[in-house]
Amino acid sequence: MFDTTWIYKYIPRVFGTLAFIVNPIFVYLVFTEKTAKLGNYRYVLLYFAVLNLVYSVANVAIPIVSY
Repeated sequence: MFDTTWIYKYIPRVFGTLAFIVNPIFVYLVFTEKTAKLGNYRYVLLYFAVLNLVYSVANVAIPIVSY
């Protein structure tokens, strides 16, 4: 069989890095867009972006244990 433990080690780091690259750009786009286009939906988008960053940090800081 194949050893798949590397998946649990590197995939969270890769996607955590991508989250820290993409989410600040996304937050910038949400803030610079006109308020009439997004309305209160802007706050929902910001909430999801911030939670994605928090979850990415937690996912990298607390690794999945595989036996």
